[in-house]
Amino acid sequence: MGIRGAWTALVLAATAAFQIPQTPSEPKPGRLIVDAVVLDHAGLPVLDVKPSELEVWIVGYRIPIESVTFVNPTADVPSHRSIAILLDDINVDPAVMNTKFDPGNKFSIPYAMSTTIIGYNEEKMKELGLPTDTWAVIFDPKYLAKVKGRVTVLDSPNELFAAALKYLGYSANDTDEKHWKEAADVIKKAKPYWAAFNASSYIKELTVGNIWLVHGYSNDIFQANLDAQAAGRKFKIVQGMPKEGAVLAVDNMVIHKDAPRPDLGLAFINFMADGKNSAELTNLIGSGNPNTAAAQYIKPELKALPAVFPPKDVQAKLEQLADLTPAQRRLRSRMWTEIKAGK
Repeated sequence: MGIRGAWTALVLAATAAFQIPQTPSEPKPGRLIVDAVVLDHAGLPVLDVKPSELEVWIVGYRIPIESVTFVNPTADVPSHRSIAILLDDINVDPAVMNTKFDPGNKFSIPYAMSTTIIGYNEEKMKELGLPTDTWAVIFDPKYLAKVKGRVTVLDSPNELFAAALKYLGYSANDTDEKHWKEAADVIKKAKPYWAAFNASSYIKELTVGNIWLVHGYSNDIFQANLDAQAAGRKFKIVQGMPKEGAVLAVDNMVIHKDAPRPDLGLAFINFMADGKNSAELTNLIGSGNPNTAAAQYIKPELKALPAVFPPKDVQAKLEQLADLTPAQRRLRSRMWTEIKAGK
């Protein structure tokens, strides 16, 4: 996504409330004043931009630029004009762009990724002879009987249903009520073997060895292993990518439409778009990274993790969760209540 792409996307977002006066019978010329924050790759302001170097597009039409005036805006006195932001070159993997929630990336820029997978105590799984590459180890009682009380799953209906649907061979975004009931039955049969629905403390439980197997987020499992090694534990916490597929989450940066200092927001986005800075986040927390400029700075051992940087055959089985309709949310909520209540 180059300069023109970022400019186009964010101008559209910033000028959506503006209507150039016109009627079907008598078009009238209009002028749009846009406050633009222009930063270079280092996040510093650019003060020598020429009209010929900029493009403004509104609803697919290029708007001619008459002039560029440099001003020194203050944070306390809003101009009540639209605010556009111009980014330096941003190298984002096209595979995570143009999503359903933001077609054309008019409002968002991806910066990190994670997968919802299996995490496990390597020593215990080897000792018990359990598979670590399938959702069956989370849902099948024949495996769970060996780790009863040592397993946790995320306290999230969407994540847990997605895993159960994948286990059954369906899409994580399947909305067939019959398939949802099948998934709910799978969850109910497995529930007696789980220690808890846990989305908050399972990192610590893995680290100290109380829990041996989890349904969790890839970066959390990465952190649990770091903590275990730092504490001198004699075991490793390892990520397991289910062969049936998993959920992919892509975190995005946006600037709120009412942000008092959009220029600071842009400066941070531009900072994080730098390859070295972006890679530092990945190296620190073990998140996937859609910024192609970061690849050369990421630790080799992280690049080798399929749950963090999935190869193409694994990518093909990953899905981002889609929004549910109100009716679907109500149905899933009822099913989730029955599951949690033990009915």
